[in-house]
Amino acid sequence: ENCVAFGDGMNDVEMLSMAGKGLVMGTSHEKVMKALPNNEVIGSNAEDAVAHYLQEHLL
Repeated sequence: ENCVAFGDGMNDVEMLSMAGKGLVMGTSHEKVMKALPNNEVIGSNAEDAVAHYLQEHLL
């Protein structure tokens, strides 16, 4: 509930589905997107999406 998780691979699906807020990276594998259709998708690592999300929502 009080946890934010970021991920982009199939190995991240369980973590993202269990986290209070599971955020899928924009460059994630298509299977990840299909496995988590209701999770918010953010930008890529190249766009520093995690840092931007943290700055905008948590700081």
